[in-house]
Amino acid sequence: MSRLGDLKVDIPRLTGTTAGGAAQATPPTTAYFTAKGGAAVGGRAASVTAGDVRRWRLRRAIDETLGIPYRRMGRVAAQGLDPVGLVLHVYSAIRMSLPDGSESLRSAGKRLAADELVERGKFRENAWKVLAPGDVLFFWSKDRSTGKAELKPGLYHSDGKVAVASADKGKVVLVGIEGQAKSLAFVQRLVLP
Repeated sequence: MSRLGDLKVDIPRLTGTTAGGAAQATPPTTAYFTAKGGAAVGGRAASVTAGDVRRWRLRRAIDETLGIPYRRMGRVAAQGLDPVGLVLHVYSAIRMSLPDGSESLRSAGKRLAADELVERGKFRENAWKVLAPGDVLFFWSKDRSTGKAELKPGLYHSDGKVAVASADKGKVVLVGIEGQAKSLAFVQRLVLP
């Protein structure tokens, strides 16, 4: 693409997981986005919004954080991240600055109530269709040092998986949220469609 502001993006297509749990991808589809808002995917015209591009970039930024060590109060990836640091780091990768602190994150963007996703302690059948990559899911958790309940954020990736900075695992990992329905407090959508 020759015009200033045009963008060529290779979008990986995941086809499942290996026996070890690693994502398996087929060759990427190439998407072209023009500065005037036009788009083509795989050589065909497509309707792709700026929100679609941001969500794809968020998923990619989340993938790049996997394996970063957990560090309490961690805000710098090279030194380790805590749950809030993970959210701040991923959003800074797409050049979106957010307020520091769990309490501040709770008021940013648009809130989705847990009952939109959860019914009788289980996720609704189509709950994953409501979530978008980069949505911040707040889960109730017990603080190890004080024993008090607190809200900890995780980032929705795709297909029922959320990235969390896990003190138990000592690093940023992708986990399934199917068994986490009872601890889900709410979701904040920071990138609107």
